[in-house]
Amino acid sequence: MKSILIIAAIVLLPLSSFAQEAYSVNGFTCGKKENTVSCRGQFPGVKGTFGAIGTYSVIVQYERDGRDYQYDSHQGCLLVGDQKKRELRMTNRKGKSATFTSIKKAMDFCKVAK
Repeated sequence: MKSILIIAAIVLLPLSSFAQEAYSVNGFTCGKKENTVSCRGQFPGVKGTFGAIGTYSVIVQYERDGRDYQYDSHQGCLLVGDQKKRELRMTNRKGKSATFTSIKKAMDFCKVAK
């Protein structure tokens, strides 16, 4: 599961390298000034606040107790992976959620019309 999430991060990053927006959704607040993007927020069911600063876009990541969490500022998607169940729970920027066993289907679900 960890390798699937790393692949997801690698797939999302090039797509977001020319991001025009940084979405503030799914528990994260993001801002953009010139090429710098910063995001800060909470993952569901996890104590504490997480953040990242990057160029063009950021992916905030956290792993704990067999669960992997990712937030992508460019797509506005929140991904929660369960290593034991080998499932991915994706919430897109419109707030719609679905569970997947395929990273490709989860990424396709993430991409919604503006």
